[in-house]
Parts: sequence; C-alpha cells; structure tokens
Amino acid sequence: MSTITTSTLPVCSSSSSSTIAIAPSTPSSLSKFPSHTHTRICPYADTMVDKTKPTHEYCPRQEGDSRSPCPALNALANHGYLPRDGRKIDPDTLEKALIDAFQISHTFAYLLAHGGKFMLGQKGDTFSLEDLARHNIVEHDASLFHADAGSRDEYAPNHPDQVMVRTVLKESSDGSTMSPDNFVAARVKRDSCYEGGPKLDLVHHEIAIGEMGLVLTIFGTPTPPSTPNSSAFLKNNVTVDRPVSFLSQPKSFLARILKYIWSIFFGTSTTPSPPPVAVSNDHLRTLIEEERIPEGWKPVKSTGLTDAYKMVSMLKKKIKEQQEQTKKR
Repeated sequence: MSTITTSTLPVCSSSSSSTIAIAPSTPSSLSKFPSHTHTRICPYADTMVDKTKPTHEYCPRQEGDSRSPCPALNALANHGYLPRDGRKIDPDTLEKALIDAFQISHTFAYLLAHGGKFMLGQKGDTFSLEDLARHNIVEHDASLFHADAGSRDEYAPNHPDQVMVRTVLKESSDGSTMSPDNFVAARVKRDSCYEGGPKLDLVHHEIAIGEMGLVLTIFGTPTPPSTPNSSAFLKNNVTVDRPVSFLSQPKSFLARILKYIWSIFFGTSTTPSPPPVAVSNDHLRTLIEEERIPEGWKPVKSTGLTDAYKMVSMLKKKIKEQQEQTKKR
C-alpha cells in the first residue's frame, strides 16, 4: 500500500531505525479502486478486453506489491508500464517502460535498464523492484526524499519521508518550481547533515547527482527566455544521442558504453550547455509522494545520454561551487 512517513526527528537524522510516525495507509484516497491484489496486471485499472495489455491508468501500490526507493520506477509499476506487482521484471521490459513513459532514448534506456540489473549482481534474468532497495548496491544513503537505512538493515525504506519532501521544496526560489540551483542547494544541505562531509562513496555520489539530473531533464520544462517553440530551445534539444559512424546502432552492452564514452569526450565541445529548465513543485510532489505520473504531463522532448551528461556536469559544477562558498563562510 502507498505509505508516506513523517519523521519525528530533524531531517538530517532521519533513518529507518529512528522513531518514525507512519501515516495510515490510504490507497483509497489515491485511487477510486478498493483494496485488491495485483499480479502483472490490475483487475480494476486494466479493464480492456485483452487483460494482458495495461491501460496505464494509475493504481497505487497494494498490499504485497514489490516497490523500490525510486518513486519514478514505482510510478511505472503503478501505471502498468512495469508489472503492477513490481515482480519478475527483465531489463528489456524496463527499457521499454522508460522509453514509452518518459521518452528516454533507446540507447540511454538500454544503459539504465541493463546497467542497473548488472549492478544488482543477481543471478537470473529478472528482478523485483524491492531488490533495488538493497542498501549500498544501487540505493544509497543521503537521499533527498527517503530516510537512510538503519545500521543493521539490509534494505532501505521504499517510501518517501514527508518532512524531507517538504524540506526540499522549501528550496524553491519562486514557490512553484524547482530549478537546478534549487536542487543543488537541497543536495548540499543534505550532504552537510553528515559529520565530516557526505557519507557517499564516489559511485553513489554520481548516482545521487544522476537522479537529480534525470528529474530535471525528464520532468523539467523550459524557463524564459527559452520556450518549446523558440529557435534556441529547439537548437539545444532536437538532437538525442548523435550517431557515431562505427557505433551508430550498437547491439552489445559494451558497444553502447563505448558510444557513451565517445559522446562524452568528443561530443561535448560542440554541444551547448543544457537550456534553463525547472520542475513544477506540484509535479514533483505528485511523483514523489503518490508515485504517480502527474496528470496531463507529457515529455517536452526525448532524453538522451548527451542530455543527461550535460545536466549532470552542470549540477556537479554548481555543487562544487556552492560547497566552496559554504566553506568560506
């Protein structure tokens, strides 16, 4: 069931082993359907004659469903892009879900899906969403939206901490959207909660910044002066995963990695910085707290490897600058 926690302690000390007040599970308040059981499909949301094809209507997690600490992946299951119960997911299914729901490019979706499965280090061809909650594998401490795993916990919380969500949204400059600078401020403050600096290793630090970059590139909308119809916006965004002659359609995972490295080292000199974007606070709250794709939301454009790289590079630079400014105070 969909559960939101409200920490009774300051956000910096939130952990699953801390005293946490659990809000009552209220799936009925998020869905028009009564409590029920999911398999690959939902008996209520997937009402087509062909029950094997989901309608992508929203239905929150139910008792027994497998869910991860990632709200976006949980949303894919809640909308039927992934199996509704969050189980028996193969990388190809996840790749297709990322493409269909979030308009992520084929190369980038392949890298995320197959790379994530590889990082889990599990045997077998499939995984469950809860496998992604195994602490310090893909999941990490210092999340912006969920508490840390307890010192003796193998799995991290897979539901949002409402206090932490509100704390992040307080960084909004205009009260209605979150810009890259606002996300950076939230990231730096979260890292400062730990004595001696961030408690993330290099890999998980990159993952944490990558998560912010994906939210901004997928859910961000252009801010003035760029608009979806402006020549500047179109110039910066029409190209996704520029083809490389000898790696134009790589089939192997290694070849796709090589293509990504090629785009990083040989594509950045001619590609502009990411255009100014911001994420709606309402959309972010819906995605995080309800694990729902915001109603009426559509991707402004496709998101490719180059887009993500540009955004993450900018965020890393801004984080470093803000950390240095903080040390001087």
